[in-house]
Amino acid sequence: MALRLTKKDRDKINKINQSIRRKNKQMDNYGIDIYKPIIKANEFRSRKQLNDYLSEARTYTRGYAFKYRQNKYGTVASNIEIARARRLAEAVTRDRRRRFMQVAPQEFKSRGKGIGSSIMQRKLMGDDRYSMYDPVRFNFNSLRNRNQFENRVESLSNQLDTGYIEAKNKQLKNNIIKAMQENWGKDGEKSINFIKNMSPDQVLREFMSEDVFDFSYIYDRLQAKRQIEIFEATYNLWY
Repeated sequence: MALRLTKKDRDKINKINQSIRRKNKQMDNYGIDIYKPIIKANEFRSRKQLNDYLSEARTYTRGYAFKYRQNKYGTVASNIEIARARRLAEAVTRDRRRRFMQVAPQEFKSRGKGIGSSIMQRKLMGDDRYSMYDPVRFNFNSLRNRNQFENRVESLSNQLDTGYIEAKNKQLKNNIIKAMQENWGKDGEKSINFIKNMSPDQVLREFMSEDVFDFSYIYDRLQAKRQIEIFEATYNLWY
């Protein structure tokens, strides 16, 4: 038996059903597989069923969980997803700052001797080696498709994993060894073996604090020979 409805009840049902239709159409246009069935006024059997329907419909049409955004590239994400991604970016930024501040006060060296400035001062001067500690931002408007959005969120989440930091330190060590091999060749074998025997954490500490640990330059043969001599003298490899 159908529920006896007042005119006010019917007006509420008609209004909320219009909102549901608009929301369903929006979800369909966004390619989101969420759809709320519509119940007509003459299909309600109890006051509880009606009240539950109105409450659920308001959540669906107005609730934060069901609000979606579309950027200029057509990428769609919910407000909740975007807020989570931004919180992840903030957490990554805090973690990077925490790790950098552990070494920031240390004195920067050149050829094993302090030069009167700290690692923090070097970063403020724009030294590229500290870019790994730069703040992270999440820009939804720059993501060209849903796949990019999901990959970005996954990347931010991974950066808070201890295993990620360990892997990045190993990658830094391998990149330094590769750069030395390409620039110095067999002449730098002693120095290369020295770094191979260091732990990734030791390599990171020296990379952060010692000028001669920068292998981003391309040397000609004479420059490479001189740089090898400087490196070997810095780390007492003359044996």
